Amino acid sequence: MYLVIVLHGYYGKVSNQQSLKNRVQSQYGDAKIVIPDLKLGLFSKADPNQLSKEIIQLIDEHWATHLFDKLIIIGHSCGGLLARKVYVYACGENSEAPFELKGFENPKPWAKHVERLVLLAGMNRGWSINRHLSLKLAIGYEIGMMIISLLAFLNYKLFIAKFIKGAPFITQLRIQWLAMMDERNILKKEVGNAIVIQLLGTIDDLVSPDDNLDLVTGSNFYYLEVPMSGHMDVLQMSDASEKENNRGKVFTQALTFDENELKKLQVNSYEQERLIQRKEVTDVVFVIHGIRDAGFWTKKIARRVQGLGNSRNRVFQTETSSYGYFPMLSFLLYPKRREKVQWLMDQYTENRALYPNAEFSFVGHSNGTYLLARALEDYPACRFKNVVFAGSVVRSSYDWNTMIVRKRINSIVNLVASADWVVAIFPKALQTLRLQDLGSGGHDGFSLLNSDAQLRYLKGSHSVGIKEELWDTIAGFIVDGGSPTLQIGDQVTKQNLLIKTLGVLSPLFLSAIICALIYLGYLIWGHFAFNKVLQLIAISLYVFSVWKIITKL
Repeated sequence: MYLVIVLHGYYGKVSNQQSLKNRVQSQYGDAKIVIPDLKLGLFSKADPNQLSKEIIQLIDEHWATHLFDKLIIIGHSCGGLLARKVYVYACGENSEAPFELKGFENPKPWAKHVERLVLLAGMNRGWSINRHLSLKLAIGYEIGMMIISLLAFLNYKLFIAKFIKGAPFITQLRIQWLAMMDERNILKKEVGNAIVIQLLGTIDDLVSPDDNLDLVTGSNFYYLEVPMSGHMDVLQMSDASEKENNRGKVFTQALTFDENELKKLQVNSYEQERLIQRKEVTDVVFVIHGIRDAGFWTKKIARRVQGLGNSRNRVFQTETSSYGYFPMLSFLLYPKRREKVQWLMDQYTENRALYPNAEFSFVGHSNGTYLLARALEDYPACRFKNVVFAGSVVRSSYDWNTMIVRKRINSIVNLVASADWVVAIFPKALQTLRLQDLGSGGHDGFSLLNSDAQLRYLKGSHSVGIKEELWDTIAGFIVDGGSPTLQIGDQVTKQNLLIKTLGVLSPLFLSAIICALIYLGYLIWGHFAFNKVLQLIAISLYVFSVWKIITKL
């Protein structure tokens, strides 16, 4: 007898699943169909991890009746992601991808009885704003993102925000899924074998094809197209019209076809790109640039790492993708930095899938250092071997020693400049005022990191740690590790006195800059008071000029 769990999506209702329920009932007449009300209203701030735990507890209760021998989990939209998370938790924790919640160290008794997962319009990679959206939806999404950012600033974190592409819930799930599949293949576990079918509406107007398809961590899914179907009406599959009946036929195939039949159907429905894993790759190094930087130097350091790695009979791959030019204003806005962390973790997940046997290392400059530090805090499955930081904008109190003890990283070297005015003024001011999670690691060093892991001081400013003379030294540490107490030319024993003083006075200096800009605007406004039109034009030009400068600087 079947137990069928149906999970609705964001802003969804149990009543909207009626035609789907009827289709299931027509195939499995004696099945117990459970559709929990997840209470995912427009402003829900539910934790998807906790929600997954509650769904598992619900399944436990039904399974304890001993009436069932098979289980099917169906999810629509973000309910599809919850379905995957429930299954991952139920299959038990793997050491390479720890869970966010305790209590799932071992597989659930019913995990090996899960026959299949059926995902309808599942946003497998999370949702994003992209060119696939219509103008109306794109504008709506942008407004939604502004609301999400405002509420997050007020510490009100919306449920739907946790499903943004690259967000911790999404990335953790993808990495945990990879670990589950590896454990199944290597240790021949009895769990993790469920068939997964993703139903793709041909005219999905909310989720792009790139977000629907997870060809990296979902390379073993069966992707079936549902004709004439959007994101919401994919659920409507009654016999009322030919269109709805055709949807129902595809859904029925997803419910009942075996793997051989699904393979044949997929060929005609969707031609899946093949993920080609490279198991011979031993190491992957990320080289990530910072603010006000196009990142051209990253490829040059990456080539030095690859060359040295080859001489050690190891196979290195490099990740030098750019998240684009990142000006100072964007850098100072937490939501913008958050976007780049999510971008990094999306890249990390794809590399984990492509190079399953590789160890990962990291070279970061400026905002690149922030991306890794934030990722280590927010993504428990994120691990790196050797790490090099230059011009770090991470707070000086960051607990690196604990990260090392917990084996989140193996070792780190922090290159501290003697005259890094960028870090001394802006991140340090915010750190001192406790306004954001930025800080002065590249100016003051890290208080919770052994002194022999920090090189004080390289003679120069913000970019001195990535100058060409250091490329071979950086490559040597990434490839060989060892003691980071390296002798580098142009080292000095003291910081530049002016920059050190600016660091101490950074809150005052930053406040002075803001006050000066406001005062200058006040003078311009007063100067043209004799003519209201000229006054408006002048102040508009001033605001526009300031805006252009701070968005390009």
